[in-house]
Amino acid sequence: MNRTLPISIQTCLMTACLFSASLSLAADESATWSHPQEIWLNAGFQSRHFDQSAHFRENNTGFGIEATYTASNAVVAGEFHNSDDQVSHYWGGVWKPLQVGPARIGLVAAMFNGYPRVNSGGWFPAIFPVMSLEYHMIGVNLILIPTIGDRLHGALSAQFKIRVW
Repeated sequence: MNRTLPISIQTCLMTACLFSASLSLAADESATWSHPQEIWLNAGFQSRHFDQSAHFRENNTGFGIEATYTASNAVVAGEFHNSDDQVSHYWGGVWKPLQVGPARIGLVAAMFNGYPRVNSGGWFPAIFPVMSLEYHMIGVNLILIPTIGDRLHGALSAQFKIRVW
């Protein structure tokens, strides 16, 4: 049975995900789409999967960019080698309204592709909890990825980043 969503539904889901991510920016009066405050680059993720017996790829190398518009809002996009050893792409928004000491805590709402067991490798929306720690020019995003049956493999992922602007 083909579980690929019709293109019109996929397009609607992608649009809804981007729209919801942008709502957090629109809610913050100091956010401006025309001028990001910071640009961060990353080289993918380092993941620790909950099911270590499955031998998933944990060195999820790639390239990504994060453009922050306020202390709690950013847009992200990138490419990486996922846990199934396939190339994945992502784009979306980050909303981190809570600050606890040096950490900012919130959610990532993004579109992903490249996972063979999810939508036949096509695009799908996902929302994950995230905690970010940043110090001058270096930072790390810690992302909790839940296990979803045999389609998405749960992990704690670290995305190390450097600020270039």
